[in-house]
Amino acid sequence: MLFLCFSGKVREVATSILYHLENFGLKIWYDNQEYLFGENTNLKRIEAISSSNYAIIVFSKHFPSSIEAIEELEIINNKYQDNELHVFPALYCQDRKKNSLRIFLVKRLNIK
Repeated sequence: MLFLCFSGKVREVATSILYHLENFGLKIWYDNQEYLFGENTNLKRIEAISSSNYAIIVFSKHFPSSIEAIEELEIINNKYQDNELHVFPALYCQDRKKNSLRIFLVKRLNIK
């Protein structure tokens, strides 16, 4: 399974990534699809990351202000350091001059 980590303020971009990857038949953990009303969301996120083999982290200017995204990043980093998870960062920025969106996918994340 692949875990998708992002700030809620770029949900539109994360949803686009989700749909494209699902078209290739990949199983993606995405918060809007996985929560049931009244569930402990922190526990669900930890379980999802623990059961994932891959993670995509959508870094944006809003990422540092998202408490949930930072918590997820810490768990992802621990699994990555233990060689239990492959991590692919997606760097998202909006080019205001050209009014276009850019996503840069990087092959490997080295968090040390």
